[in-house]
Amino acid sequence: MLLLQLNNKFNPKLPQIATFFTLFFILLFASTNGQTVIDFGPEDTLQKYRQAKITLSPKEKGNISELKLTVLFTTTEMEKGVSGIASAAFPEDAGVLFFYFADGVRRFWMPDTYFDLDIIFLDEKFKVISIARNMPAHPGRKNIHSVAKTSPTFARHVLEIKSKSAIAKLISEGMTLPVQFPFPPQEIEPNIHHQK
Repeated sequence: MLLLQLNNKFNPKLPQIATFFTLFFILLFASTNGQTVIDFGPEDTLQKYRQAKITLSPKEKGNISELKLTVLFTTTEMEKGVSGIASAAFPEDAGVLFFYFADGVRRFWMPDTYFDLDIIFLDEKFKVISIARNMPAHPGRKNIHSVAKTSPTFARHVLEIKSKSAIAKLISEGMTLPVQFPFPPQEIEPNIHHQK
């Protein structure tokens, strides 16, 4: 994108090309029917493990009763997280689950983010330990010293969802989230070593 902007004075059609590619990628990431909100590419050997969901029980239902999760496993994908994803490409019924295999101190921050997040710290059984609510977006990577950060929290897993989503308001500390995987979670660990 930067190259297209720098060369704009040489070719007047480049802004239309840039607009086309921007719309293309928004549409690519926006479709979550059977897909994840993050594109891992065709070589992703963990693709079958990437989807999970949380369905709240009837008494806890709001306008959105099911949260579709994209599951992250490797250090590389966790470092990127939702950075660079446009708000329109991340539906309110979507979430990203950072799936760890051991407890540890977790601290998250918000560089290059385009929507506010609730960052939910979970134990190994997906019980909510604490919630960092309304973490403010920080578009781009300028003024990196002013990027919002969570407090360090000892946890197993971390869930990120849009702060303004209806389901965010239904999640509270102390509740256990009924995360449903299409596979036994322990099945994935041996496969992680094949990923970079």
